[in-house]
Amino acid sequence: VKHAEAAKHSLAICHLAVTREREVVVVDVDDRPGVLADLTRKIARAGVDLDLVYVATRNRVVFGSADLEDLKAALNSARP
Repeated sequence: VKHAEAAKHSLAICHLAVTREREVVVVDVDDRPGVLADLTRKIARAGVDLDLVYVATRNRVVFGSADLEDLKAALNSARP
């Protein structure tokens, strides 16, 4: 999120605790069948292990990996 402290405050009001934070890579994607498969295939071919993947609002996919630099490189090569 852009404003981490505001997000933490909003969660605290709802009695939800933030136990850890981490950097992730967020990718804007087209809303079409196969786009996630295409991206994850390229990430796999680059030899990057993913430990987090989820779809966010507004056609965004969130990826997490212990190797963020290689993940970013794989995703950048995946873009047209």
